[in-house]
Amino acid sequence: MLTDFFPRGTLKALSANFRATVPHNVPLLCTGVVTEKVERDGECLVFCDVMLTNEEGDRFVQGTAEIALPKRQP
Repeated sequence: MLTDFFPRGTLKALSANFRATVPHNVPLLCTGVVTEKVERDGECLVFCDVMLTNEEGDRFVQGTAEIALPKRQP
């Protein structure tokens, strides 16, 4: 999901916590939200919270991600 959304970015870190057993043969949703954007040491970094839920909103996995993006050209 993250590399599809940020195709020019580099996934630098990903952490995940399994809160429940992930069921089989059930539609699952991978979602995320950008929580912070910073420039540090010449890199543009995006921090996200990511989740894996079912259609009812039950959360099975939650985590965080750090993505480095190339600087925009003027």
